[in-house]
Amino acid sequence: GVQTCALPIFIHNLLFEKYNMGLTDIGRYFGQDHTTVLHSIEMKRDQKRFWSPEKTLWQEYEKIKDTVAETIRE
Repeated sequence: GVQTCALPIFIHNLLFEKYNMGLTDIGRYFGQDHTTVLHSIEMKRDQKRFWSPEKTLWQEYEKIKDTVAETIRE
């Protein structure tokens, strides 16, 4: 599963991409600054740290994103 330390980064990206939530709104929900959320988004975009190509986070992210989409359609 998703590593605990990667979970906030994972969730920030899911909310940003799937639900088009703004950085400030995501940050407010988690008690974080919008720049923290922006850093999470940039890490995924730039394939850094948890998002590097050799990590499995990409596959896990896509699987959960698809599951969320299916659940919402039902």
